[in-house]
Amino acid sequence: MLCGGRCTRIDIPTDDLDNLVPLPELKEKIQNHVFTSSLRSVKVDKSALPKDEVEGFDAPAHYQTSVKGGWTATLGTRESFQVVIYDKKAEIEAHHPEWGNICDHWVRFEVRFYHEQAFNILWQLDKAFKEGRMAVHRFIVGSLGSLLDVKEKRTKSHKEVFPTWDKWKEFIKIGTEFQRIPPAKEHNILKRNALWLKDDTVRAFFRVAACYPDKIPQICAYLILNGIYRSDNSDLFIINEYLANKNRKPYPEIVEAQKRVFLALGFDESSIDNDILTLFDAKLVEEAPKTEGGDK
Repeated sequence: MLCGGRCTRIDIPTDDLDNLVPLPELKEKIQNHVFTSSLRSVKVDKSALPKDEVEGFDAPAHYQTSVKGGWTATLGTRESFQVVIYDKKAEIEAHHPEWGNICDHWVRFEVRFYHEQAFNILWQLDKAFKEGRMAVHRFIVGSLGSLLDVKEKRTKSHKEVFPTWDKWKEFIKIGTEFQRIPPAKEHNILKRNALWLKDDTVRAFFRVAACYPDKIPQICAYLILNGIYRSDNSDLFIINEYLANKNRKPYPEIVEAQKRVFLALGFDESSIDNDILTLFDAKLVEEAPKTEGGDK
């Protein structure tokens, strides 16, 4: 950077050599979309899938199997971020059969950063290296956890919230968050969100409120509940970044933020009448989130 060079791509891998995340279970969860992610790919490579796996397959990931027995799933595009998961053991054995059975289990999780975010990660990796080896490892695992959250159950819609898969949580538990925007540019995502609400949505909100002035709390509740059900770890890091800048306590998990907002709201779907549900052309979920004990 001091010499004026440009960093356009950085890949940071982390390996599972201890079978903490069993590959057969992980493959099934990725294939069946038992995960949430802020990454949205535009294509699914069905041509490489066995015929019986193609039908009904619908995940925001480029997914493929290799004729040599390997497996790769890619989330995201080369615009900013990608998460690539692949069977490293199969890859090595395919290219170097003379090496024999090098290990029993080796799955690689690779986070790829492009363009502006590559510069962002270079800056943060430099900071982590100065803090020591474990800081680098925490940062690498944290970047993976912020972009992919593997769930216990399959969601029926993007509005439902399920707990993180216990094996995935164990794998990424020592991770620390990474900032999505270089601090040197002084970007504040939450501030931009607030200004967007003020500048671009207030007139639309007023028009809806003017048609239903007696149901404004229901309108607000519907919008906020939708935000609760759609949120994931990428939202958690934006929230916690803002709280940290304000010297306020961060949330340990996204579910804690969801519960806090839900309790403060004082509304659930049963409080919203059919006029408002019809206005937004959809119900929220079949069941409102629990507010006492357990996850939603």
